Amino acid sequence: MNILFTGFYFDGWHGSMIHICEIAEYLSSQGHHCYCASVSITDEVIQFAQNNGLKLYLPQNLPLNITYDIVWAYHFPILGYLISCKLKYKKIHIGCLSSFVPVDLPPLFYNECSLLSSMSEETKEKLIKNYKIPANKIYVLKNLLPDCFASCSCFPERLKKIIVVSNHIPPEIKELPQHMPDTQIDFFGYGEKTYQPITPEILSRYDVVISIGKTVQYALGMGIPVYNYDYFGGSGYITLQNYKKEEFHNYSGRSFCRKISAKQIAQELVSNYFEVLSQVPALKEIAIKNYLLSTHIDKTMQILQKSPYTNISQSSENLLFIQHCKFIIEQCSAYLDQIQTQQDIINKNTLSVQNLEKDQLTFQQNADLSSKRIQKYRHKYKKYKKISLTLAFFIICIVLYFIL
Repeated sequence: MNILFTGFYFDGWHGSMIHICEIAEYLSSQGHHCYCASVSITDEVIQFAQNNGLKLYLPQNLPLNITYDIVWAYHFPILGYLISCKLKYKKIHIGCLSSFVPVDLPPLFYNECSLLSSMSEETKEKLIKNYKIPANKIYVLKNLLPDCFASCSCFPERLKKIIVVSNHIPPEIKELPQHMPDTQIDFFGYGEKTYQPITPEILSRYDVVISIGKTVQYALGMGIPVYNYDYFGGSGYITLQNYKKEEFHNYSGRSFCRKISAKQIAQELVSNYFEVLSQVPALKEIAIKNYLLSTHIDKTMQILQKSPYTNISQSSENLLFIQHCKFIIEQCSAYLDQIQTQQDIINKNTLSVQNLEKDQLTFQQNADLSSKRIQKYRHKYKKYKKISLTLAFFIICIVLYFIL
């Protein structure tokens, strides 16, 4: 099948981008052809997506001569824009990653699509309450645990190394090294020294993971204790007693929004570690059961196969909404083009400055070399001058000897 994904940001290691790439990698391994339309992309992420079996395009460059069997749509404006461009499709699956970010909300025509899913029970609850969507119309597809993480088993023995994974690390987490001087703490995320996709190999080096969202599933599935905390705050270690509450909120830290100091976090990390460590094997089993990617994507595909074809009506509301989406994407694309133009100018000017600095360095090196050569010649000149004067003195002495 031809499967088209949509996602707004493919310009960094965002949770939504990784989520789409992980699903595409699995579906590609099953023989499907996976495509994705995104408003903001970078060469690095294009290569990453290709390595995961996903062909990445800007919306205006997406091949429209293909009939897509499934459109797996996140971030509604892209879908509306593509429909305005006469996108050919059979079924549309609307995915809602959250209930509070506007682009994550479902489009007006969600009820005419084949499937509507949410990433958490929290999002489902908000969609029911705020948008009056019937509960039986929403399928919960949680953050997923790729099989490569689940196949690794770590089960650390003591707390010596901590990894913090976040694109928005709060100050109290950044201050942890001051309160845990004997513990190695490494930060991964946007703005940090290390900014890259998280792999089983990376997590296997650590005894505790501090994070929210999908990294929690990774760590639980590998048997590594997880301290659930980020810019919303958090409840601390994931345990058998609180995982259901945290899962409801997608391990976001929003279950209680508890904010504590770096000193308190350090104390909790140390004092509760061995109690949590004893629960890790059971938590790993729960993670595999609840989040294993292959299991839940197979189930989702079965639901989609049984779902009706999508037929979006030409109602005035839908047409107005689609035009609104088109306007959003065109404005975003124009804005991003302006940013890229400015960046190109900056890069060009930076290159010119670098070339000037390089020329200045070369000039300075040549000047230094010339100076060294001059010093060398001066030294030789003084040496030869001394020898010449000595020889002249001896010659004069010899001449005088014969004359006298």
